Amino acid sequence: MHTHFKLTIRTPEAEILETETPSLYLSNDLGDFMILPDHASFSSTIGYSPVFISHKEVIEEYSVRNGLLTFSNAQNQATILCFEAKKKEEVDYSSVKKYLKLIEEKLAQHEFSELNEYQYKFLQNEKVVLVKQIENAEKTVEK
Repeated sequence: MHTHFKLTIRTPEAEILETETPSLYLSNDLGDFMILPDHASFSSTIGYSPVFISHKEVIEEYSVRNGLLTFSNAQNQATILCFEAKKKEEVDYSSVKKYLKLIEEKLAQHEFSELNEYQYKFLQNEKVVLVKQIENAEKTVEK
C-alpha cells in the first residue's frame, strides 16, 4: 500500500502542479470527497471546486474551474485537466465579479443577441460556476 500518489493539474496554458501527495480533497456536483493513495479508479467532472492538497507538510488550496478529474488505481495517479486552476491567494475576485456581470448581461440579452443555443448554455454554466466561486470566497472571508 502506498503512502502518496502522483497529482498533476493542467490547464490549456500550462502545467500548474505536479507533485506527490498523501491526500486530495475537492467537490463535484454530488458533494465533497477525498482521494487517498490506491483509491479506486474513477473520473468526475468539476464545475467549480476548491481543491485542498496535502503538500510538503502544509495544505495548499487551489481554485479549479471547468475540469475533469481522473484517478488511475493502476498508476496511483490523479490528473485534473481544467480551464482554470490558481492558488486561492492568486485569484482576483474583482475580475471574477466583473466577468459574472458581463455574463449576466449577455444572458439577459439572449433573446435579442446572436448567441446560438450552445453559447447560451455555456454562459449559463459559467454563471453557475462563478457564483459558486464567489460564494466560496465570501464564506472564507466570514470565517
